[in-house]
Amino acid sequence: MPVSIQVSPDNFQDVDYLMEEVGLKFPVVVKPVYGGYGDGVLKLEGMEDLKGFLNRYYERNSSNLILQEYIPYRHDVRVFVIDNRVVCAMERIPKNDWRANCSLGAETRRFSIGEDVEDLLLKGVKKVGAHIVGVDVLIDEEGNHYILELNITPQFRNIMRYVDIPLEIVKYIEERLSSNNHRF
Repeated sequence: MPVSIQVSPDNFQDVDYLMEEVGLKFPVVVKPVYGGYGDGVLKLEGMEDLKGFLNRYYERNSSNLILQEYIPYRHDVRVFVIDNRVVCAMERIPKNDWRANCSLGAETRRFSIGEDVEDLLLKGVKKVGAHIVGVDVLIDEEGNHYILELNITPQFRNIMRYVDIPLEIVKYIEERLSSNNHRF
C-alpha cells in the first residue's frame, strides 16, 4: 500500500510531523475517508498548499481525511472480488484528469491481473473479512503494484460491460444459503 495517514480535527495542525514520522512525501493525494466517484480527492504538491487546504477544510468540516502517497501509475485497475474469488478486473483509463474514476469520464477495458497481484489483493480482502469488495490497484511504470483501497460498497456499473455482477452476487448468496454455512 502507498504510505498513508489519517488526519482529523484533532491532529491536522501537526500534519508536517505526522508525515515525517511515516516518511510521507509530496505530492500527496487527499481524500475523504468515506466517499466515492473521485469527489473531494485532490493532489497537493507542497506543505504550504496542504496546510492551507486543511485549515480551510476544518473550518467547515469535522470528517477525517486520508493523506496518501501519490503513485505515478501505468495502470489503475478495479478488481471485483466475491467470496475470495476474483470475478473480473477492469482498467480505468483517465481522460483530462489524473484521477481514473469512471464518473469523471475515464474509459475502461477488461484487464488481466497477474497471479502475484491476485494473491496480494486476496490477502487484503481476507484481512478485512469482506465477502463482496472492489479493490483498487495501481501498477507503476516498473510493474510494482499497490493496493489503494478496498471498497466494501463497490460500484459496478462500468464493470458490468465485462461480467454480470448482480448475477455473480446472486449465485454467491444462493451457494451460501444452500450450504450448511449460512453465515455471511
